[in-house]
Amino acid sequence: MSVTSSPPSPTAGPGPARRVVVWVLLVMALALLAWLLVTRGPALFSANDFVQYWSASRLNRGGGNPYDANQLLVLQRSVGWDEELALMMWNPPWAIPLVTPFGWLPYDLAHTVWVLASLVAVIVAAYLSWDIYKPQSRRHAVALVLAFLFLPTLGAINLRQISPWILLGVVGFLWAGQRGRWALAGASAVLISIKPQLLYLFWPVLLLWCIQVRRWRPLAACAATALPLLAIAMLSNPQVLAQYIHTSIHEPPLYWKSSALGTILRLVWGQERHWLQFAPSIAGLCWVVWYWVRHRADWSWPEQLPLLLLVSVATASYGWTHDMVVLVPVLAQVAIWVRESQSRVLGTIAISLFAAINVGALVVMAVGGGSWHELWWMPWAMLVCYLVLRETTGDRLPKPPTALDTQGNQDGMS
Repeated sequence: MSVTSSPPSPTAGPGPARRVVVWVLLVMALALLAWLLVTRGPALFSANDFVQYWSASRLNRGGGNPYDANQLLVLQRSVGWDEELALMMWNPPWAIPLVTPFGWLPYDLAHTVWVLASLVAVIVAAYLSWDIYKPQSRRHAVALVLAFLFLPTLGAINLRQISPWILLGVVGFLWAGQRGRWALAGASAVLISIKPQLLYLFWPVLLLWCIQVRRWRPLAACAATALPLLAIAMLSNPQVLAQYIHTSIHEPPLYWKSSALGTILRLVWGQERHWLQFAPSIAGLCWVVWYWVRHRADWSWPEQLPLLLLVSVATASYGWTHDMVVLVPVLAQVAIWVRESQSRVLGTIAISLFAAINVGALVVMAVGGGSWHELWWMPWAMLVCYLVLRETTGDRLPKPPTALDTQGNQDGMS
């Protein structure tokens, strides 16, 4: 009896040569990041969003108003901030305890620890993103390469933004929910709320999903995490919630030219028409109602959330390019599509689109003198590319594991 060798499995991992290439690309990505953070000179470090978190946490700890521009400016000037206006912190008060440990440290040390924490957050999130869409795979380096070659990731770390923490919240919710650990998923969602306007479409869908499947633990865990954080912030400053609400209503960041479509609408039709800043979000809410009705019967968080993230970021009322770091799970999902399709054509198209968007953004930044609002098109370009790739592959798309994600309603109260 002759024995014939079976063809390799479609899901078989890449050979040693490909593995070497992946690791070389990862080293190149990290080298690029190091170059951006260290060797580009003082101009690269002129923007430092960490100063807002450090100063706000110190003010709140001392009973001051962390949302008052004048009080913030005094502290920020003491550590070298030389701009005319203070860098405001518009994050809600339950985010303050998360940054308070950094406020206990001297500024230079706190700044260094913050950068290291952001790097760790991105690495963990990229690793878990791959694990969500390809469990038991050892090819997590692909996710790390994509994450650190993604311009918004470099921007978020370079600007010392809090956005990588939001990414960690998104991935934590997906990873825990996929494994039926809904309390952990709900607690992770608190990180998503530290920029409520960015992933605003996540919240109505979470509420509708919890009602539909009668599973209340995510909402309960989210509240049980956020409320103690708010209470901690109020211990030293009982008025912090009122101060946040007052600033949000009377001093919104309308004077900033963010990377949001609403900003472009105001630049075209008149900056005094403030309602245009929120028009894309209204359209996004209309879309998400339609999308939920269409997909609620077979809703899968790993499968559906990437598109939700893309639409939410593209239509957010306020947002900057570095906030797009929350789209790292989208990159992981598309990478799995390409890998599982075994199609060189699809792989070439996906890589070309990824490179074109990132290089195009760099060119726009170079030509436009570094104005972030000129990159408003970037999430829209990613959204279109995502939809094209999804429609191109059609029914051949691999589905992420959802056995735990679609448990029966018998444990609906869990």
